[in-house]
Amino acid sequence: GDVLFDPGVATLKPGAKATLDKIAAALNGDYAGKAIRVEGHTDADPLVKTKAQWGDNRNLSAARAIAVTRYLESKGVDAKRLASVGFGEHHPRGDAKNKNRRVEIVV
Repeated sequence: GDVLFDPGVATLKPGAKATLDKIAAALNGDYAGKAIRVEGHTDADPLVKTKAQWGDNRNLSAARAIAVTRYLESKGVDAKRLASVGFGEHHPRGDAKNKNRRVEIVV
């Protein structure tokens, strides 16, 4: 979560691109031809500062998933292989907020 995005934002951090470049290379190499789902997740805290922009956590998580999807497309991952989904706070990974604020790439 914090590696890719600032809190309440769906714009990729500049430092995230190096990580995603490695992932794109693997998707185009080891996982060529496989379907890919980019899943956005958030913690359960209600949006406050960015509520007017996103409405709720599901919208924010979907926007983050789409941002990652678009970046992977820009690195040559075929758009036909990619799907984006936002789960918001509905698929937590425990009680730690930082574990719930994440984007998962499922092949």
